[in-house]
Amino acid sequence: LGGDGVIVLTGSTLSVTLGYAPLPEDVIAVIDGTGGETGISGRFANAPTNNQRITVGTFEGVTYTAVITYSSSPKGVYLSEFAAVPEPGLLVLVGGAAAAVWCRRRR
Repeated sequence: LGGDGVIVLTGSTLSVTLGYAPLPEDVIAVIDGTGGETGISGRFANAPTNNQRITVGTFEGVTYTAVITYSSSPKGVYLSEFAAVPEPGLLVLVGGAAAAVWCRRRR
């Protein structure tokens, strides 16, 4: 972004389409303001809190979350700290395996 003006986010919704499986260290610039007097006003309606973890989308059936950051220096909105959300079936499988190990050890 450059020049003068303000980007107003208030009332808008962030919608992300993932074209790859993001890594935890990836950073995606939703808005990257690098110069001028351009400002950003407000926050996305579905991500109102700075440094909030939000669901950003799916890739190949895996759901991902990320932390959204509204930054004043550099001016911008960024997604970082990506994490895959475990499927509920996987949690049941892991929980069942842990219970089986615990029962076996008690004998």
